Amino acid sequence: MSKCVLHHADAIMTVGKIKSAKKRKDLLKILCGENGFINAVSECCWNISNDRVPLTIKQKNIRKKYLKKIQGLGARTGVSQKDKKAYLQKGGFLPLFPLLLGPIIGAITGLIKKKIIG
Repeated sequence: MSKCVLHHADAIMTVGKIKSAKKRKDLLKILCGENGFINAVSECCWNISNDRVPLTIKQKNIRKKYLKKIQGLGARTGVSQKDKKAYLQKGGFLPLFPLLLGPIIGAITGLIKKKIIG
């Protein structure tokens, strides 16, 4: 995982823990103004769409439902930063954050612990 994802891991986890869709949407509007947050979410979506992260059956069903949107956000070419920002701020796939991005951040923190301890 990149330094960008490691830097914004806390913000992504916080967005994932918020139960209220309205509060989550408001927080995303604030976070999308930060440099690098959109890149971090984009990298997480890229990893989800390319099966780099192990998912449960429930998470795979959600991924199937939002796969086109995940691929659009995770695209490395063809989608501008402005379009990704607008899409995130609109909150087009709010269920994605708590159910899919959580495992990625968990994997990241596991890697960090291994590097620090090991």
